[in-house]
Amino acid sequence: MFTTSLCPLLARRADFSIRAQVLCVQVSSEADPFFFHHLEVSEEEFQALKTEQSILVDFVRFPQKFIELLEACMQHRDDVRPKFLAIMRVGEAFAPDCSNLGIVETNDFKHLSHISLRLKQGSDAAIKHYLAARVMELRCDREKMIQRNDDNAAQLKCLSRKLEDSVAEVSLQRQMFQKSEEAMQSRLDELSVNLKTAAMKELENTRKKLESERITSEAAMRSAIESLTSRNSELDNQVRDLMETKFKLDSRLSDVVSRLHMAENELKTSSGEVARLRKLQTDIDEVRLHLQHILHFSGPVHRHVT
Repeated sequence: MFTTSLCPLLARRADFSIRAQVLCVQVSSEADPFFFHHLEVSEEEFQALKTEQSILVDFVRFPQKFIELLEACMQHRDDVRPKFLAIMRVGEAFAPDCSNLGIVETNDFKHLSHISLRLKQGSDAAIKHYLAARVMELRCDREKMIQRNDDNAAQLKCLSRKLEDSVAEVSLQRQMFQKSEEAMQSRLDELSVNLKTAAMKELENTRKKLESERITSEAAMRSAIESLTSRNSELDNQVRDLMETKFKLDSRLSDVVSRLHMAENELKTSSGEVARLRKLQTDIDEVRLHLQHILHFSGPVHRHVT
């Protein structure tokens, strides 16, 4: 039994003389370059394999499905209990020159075999052919890598030149930017000085204007205060005169009221006297009328007697 890391290789080989396709399965090991097992399956042989192992895909789709199973094994190879396993048995007693490559799926109950392929150990000629093919592939890969390396070197050289140009341009731009920044800073300093000078001048003009307005306002206020003080003095004098006049008028009013009371009393007395005199006059008038009446009637009698 032999266990190692394997590199399976699947390929199709077409024989155009008989218009048939052959499926090639090659298994090698990176640790042992002389480890080589292979299998070639024609379409007719695949039909027998399909019937024997109950394969559901046809000959055209089989390589892709087989590769998918191998990729599933590689995806689960680091798991503690991998779901898919690729098992290769080499050097069995009944067939020492053959090997068996099988892919199984594990579950909790058993191992389910998806496919089992019987491979043959490669002969010296087959190994030489395989190694020669690998050498040719490596040589082609080497030439491609050399060409790619040359292309990358040329591209790197071009990029280096572009980088140098870019660095030079960046340095030039930096210098231009620095000069522009210095010019801008100079302009800003000049503008700042001009603005500061203008601000100081405007501030001085404003201060002078405010000082002049303050002096004018103080003079106007002083004049207004003096005028108000004079007016207040005049008003005080007027009030004093008015108070004196009021006192005089009050005194005269008291005299007039007193006289009025006296006059009212005299008027009442006079009214009483007038009423009495009127009553006396009425009485006198009545007596006079009576006397006249008596005299009127007494006159003819006197003349008659005479």
